[in-house]
Amino acid sequence: LKKVETIDILINSAGVNISKSFENLTDDDWRFIYDINVFGLVNVIRHVLPIMMRTKHVGKIINIASIKGTYSSVGRLAYASSKASVINITTGLAKELAPKVLVNAVAPGFTSTEMTEKTWSSRIKQQVDNILLQRMASPKEIAEVVLFLSSSSSEYITGQTINVDGGFSIKND
Repeated sequence: LKKVETIDILINSAGVNISKSFENLTDDDWRFIYDINVFGLVNVIRHVLPIMMRTKHVGKIINIASIKGTYSSVGRLAYASSKASVINITTGLAKELAPKVLVNAVAPGFTSTEMTEKTWSSRIKQQVDNILLQRMASPKEIAEVVLFLSSSSSEYITGQTINVDGGFSIKND
């Protein structure tokens, strides 16, 4: 990063999940999830922020959270709590960095990815059936929201988490 002169936009998109009940989650499981989902995000921001702050224009940080960060479910407590941390980090940083840097998050719902395919179960199928739009999102649909937050069309948005979940969160509130 020492040779990089400007960074306009940072998109934090790393995430891992371990599907286990609370009683079966080990300290190593918790550390693994938090090391990537929370501390990885924090460390990248920590390294990019000084470069972003040097520029004359507004920077943007977009964190990928999850609908599970606001709506947890059985077997996802470590993942859900790590994504709740991402949402909280987003709002806290938005307050600290405004107006120089806009910080927002995107909280995807069920999305057709490798991670969802690996954790597919009858319980998840039931949850997908409860989505108002009755399907999972495509990665492109999530990317379009990230693209919007990266664009000049979002210059008056900061500290927000945009749920892209096909209506799942409002059906289950």
